[in-house]
Amino acid sequence: MTFSDIVKHTLKHEGGFVDNPNDRGGRTNFGITQKTLTSVNDPTLPKDVKDLTEAQALAIYHKFYWEPLKADQLPFEIRAMLFDQAVNSGVSGAVKRLQKILNLTPDGVIGQQTIAAAWRSMQPAKLRDEYFKATLDHYARIVSNDSSQSQFLRGWLRRAASVFLDA
Repeated sequence: MTFSDIVKHTLKHEGGFVDNPNDRGGRTNFGITQKTLTSVNDPTLPKDVKDLTEAQALAIYHKFYWEPLKADQLPFEIRAMLFDQAVNSGVSGAVKRLQKILNLTPDGVIGQQTIAAAWRSMQPAKLRDEYFKATLDHYARIVSNDSSQSQFLRGWLRRAASVFLDA
């Protein structure tokens, strides 16, 4: 799967503008949070996430999610799940979950050690399965630590299962 294939799947789950006061990510558009848009600090982009276009969101996804994940260098089977988790819960946290599965010291940054470990650690399909389990555990921890987030659990689980089945 390529970036174009994977990001289309992510956009299906992210939709357009959302302003749910219970969402810890805050206001989003195409899954891009206001905080992310502000941190990009690009004068060609709108100041308000509500005004973000899909094309601009795609450019942000590529530069600030896909590229830091070095997704093109990872096994095909893990790319979609890792990217989706980076979008849904942050690049660093998504990478740390992968690094824990690979028995590496989790630093949240994809480097050559993580890439090599992903290729040699286990069968790519098994790595995908382990990452899926880690994703479900991550969601369970969120809800157990903050019951207000339970309203999002069904959607998170549906999204994770959808990405897992399409990977």
